[in-house]
Amino acid sequence: MKKILLFTLALLSALVFASCAQTKTPASNEHDTTPKQSIELVCEDGKIIVKGVFDNTASDAQKYTVNCAVVRNNAEKPLNISKSFDLVQGENSFEIKLNIGAKEQNVSVSVTADDGTELCSPCEKSFKSLRLLSIGNSFSVDAQEHLYGIAKDMGFDNVVLGNLYVGGCSLQGHYNYFINERNPYTYYKNTTGEWTEKAETSMLEGIVDEDWDYITLQQASGLSGDSDSFEPYLEKLINVIKLNRTNPNAEILWHMTWAYASDSTHQDFPKYNNDQNLMYDSIVGAVKKNIDGNADILYVLPAGTAIQNARNTSLGDTLCRDGFHLELGYGRYLAGLTWIHKITGQPIDDVIYIPDGAFNEDTLEILKKCAKDAVNNPFEVTVDG
Repeated sequence: MKKILLFTLALLSALVFASCAQTKTPASNEHDTTPKQSIELVCEDGKIIVKGVFDNTASDAQKYTVNCAVVRNNAEKPLNISKSFDLVQGENSFEIKLNIGAKEQNVSVSVTADDGTELCSPCEKSFKSLRLLSIGNSFSVDAQEHLYGIAKDMGFDNVVLGNLYVGGCSLQGHYNYFINERNPYTYYKNTTGEWTEKAETSMLEGIVDEDWDYITLQQASGLSGDSDSFEPYLEKLINVIKLNRTNPNAEILWHMTWAYASDSTHQDFPKYNNDQNLMYDSIVGAVKKNIDGNADILYVLPAGTAIQNARNTSLGDTLCRDGFHLELGYGRYLAGLTWIHKITGQPIDDVIYIPDGAFNEDTLEILKKCAKDAVNNPFEVTVDG
């Protein structure tokens, strides 16, 4: 009897197993006849790229068209861009580069055959851009070093940074290089998070390279507190920018730099009696006289005040690495944080980006306070301990 019972149970188990095997759901890719289709909207090398691929099973047309509608800066009317391709049965792919300048862009994409058949589901995405060029020197290198990472942390999709660098260059030097058609600049550019450089570049090459949203100017550090050194070169450089910018809406900003460390051995520090506070006050006075109220300059980027604020915190007088250039971590970061906070008007309280562990979260909170106070009070040191 036991043998009969065991045999019966084994037979039932085998039948159940066979039944399950026959009704097993096939793998999704075994009988998947859904046509392939996808559209991607991405930023690459500072440009918005439309990429797509689809399997044509619905149309016998000879051509298909990718239609892009771009709404720039909340404008009422979109900019329509279309490009046609040969249509084949089976897999089709396309790529379009949208070289369109705007601080904010909403891009809608549809793909249709010439007979009106929709070949892909429509796609839509919004982008925030920051495209900024500095006509400067090593102090603009300092201020821009961590700007890309901070901007990405704040939600900017398309970040393009440029810096026309000549060491220690003054307003007069920049203008003379331009008028004499010289090309002494190292042109630093960042569209991916990594800086590239091109030697022997002219100012004009940098200005026309992109549809910049912002172009910054600054005085050489040793002359930054000398009011009489600004003109007539400031006005001349403003005219150069206005005549040559490819984006007519590009704004000119002023980078207010910082006073030297108290123990600096810079050759120009004696102009300020080797007194950091006197140098800072002189910089503020020069900016108030020549920049504040200048109709051609949108606003001041108060990096100098942010640095001076930080010197009144637990960081002390450590913001410079050699007496005048900024400390590579929190010093440079504070200048960049101040720039983007002023430029965008966006809150910085939720910024968490710290470059390569250069400092800790407590220091980041100090930097945020110093930047916010500088933006709110650009000509006054308001942090005390």
